[in-house]
Amino acid sequence: MTAEELYAAEFAREMQREADPRITQHSDKLRGCREEGDWRGACGILEDMWRGKVDPEPWMYSVAIEACCEANETESAEALQEELQSWGAFPGVARFQLSPVCSWQRQLKRAGCGVHNTLAWNGQDPLPSPEGPCWLLPAQDEAAEDVARNQAELRHAGWKLLTCAPEVIAQLRSKDRFYELAEGLGLASLLPERYATPWAASYPCVIKPARGTWGKNVHVVYGSEEVLRLVKPGKAFEVERQVEQQLEYRDQYLEQAGQESDPEEAWVERNEEVERALREWIDEAEHEELGENWVLQELAPGHLEYSTSLLVHEGKILDAMCSRYEFGSDVYVWPALEYSRSEYVSVPKEHLDIMSRMLVGFSGVCNFNYKLRPSGKICIFEVNPRVGGDLVFDVPKKRVRAFFEKLDAMFS
Repeated sequence: MTAEELYAAEFAREMQREADPRITQHSDKLRGCREEGDWRGACGILEDMWRGKVDPEPWMYSVAIEACCEANETESAEALQEELQSWGAFPGVARFQLSPVCSWQRQLKRAGCGVHNTLAWNGQDPLPSPEGPCWLLPAQDEAAEDVARNQAELRHAGWKLLTCAPEVIAQLRSKDRFYELAEGLGLASLLPERYATPWAASYPCVIKPARGTWGKNVHVVYGSEEVLRLVKPGKAFEVERQVEQQLEYRDQYLEQAGQESDPEEAWVERNEEVERALREWIDEAEHEELGENWVLQELAPGHLEYSTSLLVHEGKILDAMCSRYEFGSDVYVWPALEYSRSEYVSVPKEHLDIMSRMLVGFSGVCNFNYKLRPSGKICIFEVNPRVGGDLVFDVPKKRVRAFFEKLDAMFS
């Protein structure tokens, strides 16, 4: 976009926002805090707006900065000023739109190149239309498939896209199908070992959904029973209830025959029978495959984890950014255990070469999560065919800006 187009788009955006009653409501409160010298209240209003998914206007930050300065709260004023300046000249103009909404807007805005996360599209009709020239990028795996599946219609609606065949994305996002891809390429040794059944597993290990994001329903497990209770949560209850019903029917029969059981003995018997029935179920079920919805895999030990975001065109890696995370334990799953430190690091060429082999036919932004084994060999957990949280929160903002500007320069 030319400077004139950017100014026009920013002006049109401001006119739309002035008509938003939420902006008016917060504006009145903010001015009230300024008049009363309430710098904490002014800063709190900005935080409330972000939490409510309402972008504060630049002048609102200026009002809060003035309130902080008058109260001699220099540190708070400088932090707000630094954030405001990071937005760039046209913060209201979306040049890159990430969908769906993941509460990333504030962080992405600091990249200063018009990266927004305000489009709540779930892949259904009607298709969204951009307000101007804008890239549509997925922020979740489902959105990546939605964009790929509707790419012709989305381009017709005015969106700029970097995507590929939906089948390629479906294969990458599925833990099972990605493992099959690696096997076909002779790279399965670079992924955690898979276990077909709970009985075959080496514990502790990891159980996770075949499809999923943000570490949801991912667990470290220490035995077959724990695995089966997770993947078949209703079966254990069903086994227990069947035993209880059988004992209840027997006790009713004995009571009708004039024989009453001792309550304490009945309770002990109940526990023993339930435990026996559960053990029989586990002994049988642990030899059965878990099915296509779950993946049981090796727990790769180590307290350092890597997340690399890539810009890819037809399998060729054009740009790469890597964050290394340090955790307080060797045995964990994120986000159950938060990392204690993150660091922006380089990516060895041999790792990029491996990733490129796994991305044949893929175009877009993706994210690899992995550890390094004691031997130094990479151990890849998963690839996400979308923008990852590492890029949003942990990569330096200047580097994020360069990444998106490179996308725009190469493919516009």
